[in-house]
Amino acid sequence: MGNPMEINIAVDDKASPKIHALLAALQDMTEVHEHVANSAYVLVQDHLKRVAPSRHATAQRLGATPTGHLEKAADDVGHRYDSREAVVEIVSEGIKRALGPLEIKPVNKRWLTIPADAESYGKSDGNNSGVAALRAEGWNIFRPRGRMFLAGTKGRGKAAKDTFKVLFWLKSQVTIPHDPGLLPEPDEIGAAVREGVKTWYLKKYGM
Repeated sequence: MGNPMEINIAVDDKASPKIHALLAALQDMTEVHEHVANSAYVLVQDHLKRVAPSRHATAQRLGATPTGHLEKAADDVGHRYDSREAVVEIVSEGIKRALGPLEIKPVNKRWLTIPADAESYGKSDGNNSGVAALRAEGWNIFRPRGRMFLAGTKGRGKAAKDTFKVLFWLKSQVTIPHDPGLLPEPDEIGAAVREGVKTWYLKKYGM
């Protein structure tokens, strides 16, 4: 797994002139960054949970149960802060497609295994782990000569032939299209920053 995707939250350019002057006079921005990071973190997490139900096209096409990938990605969102910065961290690699097309290549394997059926959907991380999972369920997995897919049967003899399915497409790489809607709009993040600064200000000065 790569490094978490980080959203660095700038404070100075989101504040009103009055608050900006107050922030500039602070010796330590830690408390401000705490409130800003928390506000932005809640925004990003809630946004991912809200858009998740609209991102099940592959599962619907295959007649499969959604994996809940985006819901898990939302649960894994984190944040950190110190005197220098406020940062929202997104662990899920797939969310990087919010910034542009995401190219995926196999790691320590020749092929990516792309689910082709409801039986295989959600059982592959792109590096053949789905094959092991299906074999554990009793599937006989094989690659027909000259074909760019893995097929499978269950059982033995004639009965097994009746269970034949194409389970995975084999790809040397895939590109997942750009999906900017996975993250909040810049204006929404700006509003979250302002809300964080306001929360800090009211807690600090009670006005």
